[in-house]
Amino acid sequence: GNKLTSLPPLAGAGSLSLLDAAQNSLAGIPTLPRGIATVRLGGNCLEAVSKENLSGMVAVTELDISQNRIASLPPQSPALLSSLTILRASDNWIASLDFLTGGG
Repeated sequence: GNKLTSLPPLAGAGSLSLLDAAQNSLAGIPTLPRGIATVRLGGNCLEAVSKENLSGMVAVTELDISQNRIASLPPQSPALLSSLTILRASDNWIASLDFLTGGG
């Protein structure tokens, strides 16, 4: 990895299909292009994933947020991640999987 603490908004990078920013020091998720399919953010310093973060991930099929400090995901996650087939969220602080069924 590198030592990145942030990324610029990437919404304008329309042809980007994979973002691998794993093993950095990222504290937040940048704005992503709507067509992005794979997002790898494992091994960072993420403490939260918001509804706003997920709203730009409608085409994401693989999301890796493992090895962070995330305690929960928004209850809207299933609807916002409707294309998701692979979720890696191990080694976080998640105490409940209620978000998978739309619960809080």
